[in-house]
Amino acid sequence: MAARSASERALEQTQDYGRFSSVDWVVDGRRERVKILRHEAQVQRLAAHMQEHGSLAWRELSSFASRLPFGDKLLYAMQALARGFSSLVGSMKAPLLATAENGMIILVGVLIGINMAIISVVTEWASDIKQGYCSGGWWLNKKFCCWEEMDPAGPGSAVPKGIAAVAAAAAGNINVTSIATATQTATKLSLRATEPTLPTNTCADWVEWGSWTLPSWIAYIAFSALLAFTSAALVRHYAPTAAGSGISEIKCVIAGFNIKDFLSNWTLVIKSLGLPLAIASGLSVGKEGPAVHVACCMGMAVAGVLHWLVPSQSKLREVLIASSAAGVAVAFGSPIGGVLFALEEMTTSFPSQTMWRTFLCALASTVALSFMNPFRTGKLVLFQVEYNRDWHYFEIVFFLLMGIFGGLYGEYVLRFNLQVQRFRKKHLSNYGVQEAVVLAIVTAMFCYFNRFLRLDMTETLEVLFQQCDGASDDEVLCQSRMQWSIADAPCITPGTYAMLGAAATLAGVTRITVSVVVIMFELTGALTYILPIMLVVGTAKMVADLNGKGGVADRTIKFNGYPFLDPEDHTYGINVGSMMTSNPGVLEVDSIVSQGTFRGFPVVNNEQDRTVLGYVERAQLRFAIRHAQATKTLHRDSY
Repeated sequence: MAARSASERALEQTQDYGRFSSVDWVVDGRRERVKILRHEAQVQRLAAHMQEHGSLAWRELSSFASRLPFGDKLLYAMQALARGFSSLVGSMKAPLLATAENGMIILVGVLIGINMAIISVVTEWASDIKQGYCSGGWWLNKKFCCWEEMDPAGPGSAVPKGIAAVAAAAAGNINVTSIATATQTATKLSLRATEPTLPTNTCADWVEWGSWTLPSWIAYIAFSALLAFTSAALVRHYAPTAAGSGISEIKCVIAGFNIKDFLSNWTLVIKSLGLPLAIASGLSVGKEGPAVHVACCMGMAVAGVLHWLVPSQSKLREVLIASSAAGVAVAFGSPIGGVLFALEEMTTSFPSQTMWRTFLCALASTVALSFMNPFRTGKLVLFQVEYNRDWHYFEIVFFLLMGIFGGLYGEYVLRFNLQVQRFRKKHLSNYGVQEAVVLAIVTAMFCYFNRFLRLDMTETLEVLFQQCDGASDDEVLCQSRMQWSIADAPCITPGTYAMLGAAATLAGVTRITVSVVVIMFELTGALTYILPIMLVVGTAKMVADLNGKGGVADRTIKFNGYPFLDPEDHTYGINVGSMMTSNPGVLEVDSIVSQGTFRGFPVVNNEQDRTVLGYVERAQLRFAIRHAQATKTLHRDSY
């Protein structure tokens, strides 16, 4: 009874294998080589056919050329030209195929960048619709609705009204009073005025849902619940595989375990629609993880259309690795970081050809995203910042402390997350839509009264990552008069601590290092902060590994029971002979594999406990028996 209960527990922790299909990389490579040989044979037959049917025309042409003056030389030139053309066609076949494959990778990257730009725009609009709407155009978010009043020089110019007024006055467009007012404003900016006042809503085109708090609060909660319900219902009823981050499943797919419908076109559509709605609802979710899943779905869709360029699973694997890198690249605005993420997290096999195509896809996606310019600021992501101050050596102590806390936070958040997932899987698996709506309502009820919590996560990062000069109304979090600086000049940069804290937490949760450092560097563009980032990330990684092994993706794979081959070595402390069955029934097995028609057989624990332990092919069994008989290595008691 105890053994049976243990078996049942093992089965409960194992996924339904009907959803999976494995890839035999050896067989796949052999099939790809056979296809190449068949293609070359077809080309040779076509060339022979053309030569046979073209020989008559060639003889007539040669006969005509021989009757002309200098006929011998002309005939020799024609023959040399024919040989050169034939050689050129043969030598161009491989470059043309490589060009076509690279073109497909570029197409995948461009589509990923365009899709992420659309997701970013929809996310901002859906996030702002909870607070009001634009009377000049319902499709505009608050930033685009009010940019003429908030930013008179155009969206993203970041020119203060006072400076713009000075420029206009100098051109003779306004009176002396306006010049004086504008000059006073510019002087206050230059002196780093730090009045801690919140920006008021002076945009006439933006209409709030209510003129006082209660109606606005109710509308905010109602829209949050509606967005969460729509997102969860779409996933629940149309694409259940679109739920969650998707990185752990992508690792399994790249390793050779295909999951049914996980990379389907329907999953791509539903996740692209549901992701911005889920973020805008106020739920504590981000688009960075799901961006990898969406990108791989896009790569699979393009590979399905251009299937002649993806003749095998190994080629499809290259496309998926490149797509995952592009997903990280557009999520963080970090193309090199995306390539390193694919190398460090997604796969253990990274040939030079895969590296090149991964780089190409990440580059194409970021170029497309930059061209789309969804935020009208020239930034790839909203929280991209620039720091022009250096750090000080006394801050190293605080950097180390941040790394320690980041590692501890990452490890214990992972443990708590798995406990929550276990509870949800046991009690809430049939109430996914209701759970999302309740969480959105509770979150909206408390977040409405804090102006920073009302923002979506990307906009919050933009505020937190600021350098904090104290001259802007948006920098209420870091007013210079609240920093207790002894000197007039700023000493430290508060925004860098937010950035380093994010890096430490990310390293503690994911257990990746190099890609995190490069991503943070590409976000800030500050070469001087490479050392602090490396210090914080390395400390967080070491502290997290001392308390537990594996990042969030690896632990999610184990928790969900996905079929994933762990590259780590496991020591069990027993001999191989102790695990083998003595006195096997060889004759019975030989009879079954010789007369049966099955291609393989499941391997179970024993006749009473038929828990599936593995699978063995019929050909492998027959080979093992014949080899044992030929070498006389069978035990004398075998029957």
